[in-house]
Amino acid sequence: MNIAGKSFNKSINRSPLTHKITNISILMVSELDECSSDPSPCDENALCTNSDGSYSCTCKQGFTGDGTLCEGAWEFVKKLVLLIMINIYLFQYVVYHKAGSVITSVQN
Repeated sequence: MNIAGKSFNKSINRSPLTHKITNISILMVSELDECSSDPSPCDENALCTNSDGSYSCTCKQGFTGDGTLCEGAWEFVKKLVLLIMINIYLFQYVVYHKAGSVITSVQN
């Protein structure tokens, strides 16, 4: 038995079967750094924090989201403005067509 070299030779006799254990090696598994993988598991606007057996993503300051998808304030404003413009267009479309049909009905 050599403890310094972490190699063990030991015979164990058990009844009714005989088992022999030789050359037991200790396997050290290194931690996988998911944050250094390519592509990154996090959004480009997020910070990746590696931990034992896992990782976490947090959006950078000025961005919102779950870390795998982070949007800045400007992207939010652009989407909001687009939705408002669509609603105005739809409202004008409905009013114009409804008003046009009402005016046509009154004239006939």
